[in-house]
Amino acid sequence: MKSTAVIILTSIILLLSGCSDELEGHTSVSSRSMTMLEHHAIPSTFYPEDITIASIGDSLTEGVGDSKDQGGYIPYLDSQLEELRSIGDVTFHNLGKKGRTTSSMLKKLDDQEYIETLSQSQLIIVTVGGNDMMKVLERNFQNLSVAVFQREIDLYKNNLEKNIVRLREINPDAGIVLVGIYNPFLSFITNIQEVDEVLTLWNKASEDVISQYDKTLFVDISELFIENGEESILAEDYFHPNDVGYERMANQLFLALNEQEKWKELAIFP
Repeated sequence: MKSTAVIILTSIILLLSGCSDELEGHTSVSSRSMTMLEHHAIPSTFYPEDITIASIGDSLTEGVGDSKDQGGYIPYLDSQLEELRSIGDVTFHNLGKKGRTTSSMLKKLDDQEYIETLSQSQLIIVTVGGNDMMKVLERNFQNLSVAVFQREIDLYKNNLEKNIVRLREINPDAGIVLVGIYNPFLSFITNIQEVDEVLTLWNKASEDVISQYDKTLFVDISELFIENGEESILAEDYFHPNDVGYERMANQLFLALNEQEKWKELAIFP
């Protein structure tokens, strides 16, 4: 391969150096030179793509628990993506707000500020669903059962689907990444099996909804927040991730997006 490249390069140099205004057929020689160059064009991956990402959703997007108040997982994912040769500058827009549910997020998708940001983004990362589940848990804590949650899941799926449809109306081309939820009670409540079962059902419902649409990706983070005794992953409120938790979350997102350059499959560039 190297000898072939040397021969081609030498031929191009000789052709270009032999061109002068005094030679007849100058145009044809130049044309032949350009033809040879086109056959050995620089691959598109040589030019990094700039990418704009809108992060929207609840406290996991806002970054509650982040000691540096820099947006939770966003700065970690930003630096990881920019290390890829195929990505240039990454611009993140944080549209997260603590306490947001699928219902309240749907209302925000009519705000002009949100519409402008989302319509100009190539990727949209969504964290929602945890507060929906918590509201059901609070109402039924004394009578906690999987059957109770099963009835609520249909309502949740309906609301989530409305959000995805609305996002698609705002931006038909952007890739949509939906992040799953985790069990924040594992660090101090270990004997409620129903919570784990409900969380599994909730994540499965989220994945079922998002998988119905093109250019979407579901990222499960539930296993990241199982305490292993080595380091704390929850903030002082024992509910939201701390810096370590957000870094783990960013790592999981990066692995999912970088697998076979999944981010490029999700995003469309002009």
